[in-house]
Amino acid sequence: MSSTRHLAALAAAERALGRLDGALADPELRRRNLPPAVRRTVVAMMKLDGAPVTADEIALAAVAPECVAPGPRAAAVHAAGLVRLALDIEDGRVGAAAPSRPAGPAATG
Repeated sequence: MSSTRHLAALAAAERALGRLDGALADPELRRRNLPPAVRRTVVAMMKLDGAPVTADEIALAAVAPECVAPGPRAAAVHAAGLVRLALDIEDGRVGAAAPSRPAGPAATG
């Protein structure tokens, strides 16, 4: 049985979950907050992978990769692609952000 001293904390947590559920149900709020959350997640993933990039470098690489400093440019372009892919998956457009790959040399037998 639950102790009465925790009932206030449980009630507050339940109210907070209700507010969160309501916020996630609002498509406009979700659309506005999703891109920054995805960028933060990608920045954290890149840092764990050993290629630290900033959210500013990712945003710049998405529109003008040549303007990113040469050192972090490759990682920023890769991270910008991950952000586009994650947002496309969220929108239900799987594969829309995948860059076309140049055809490799034909295999000869």
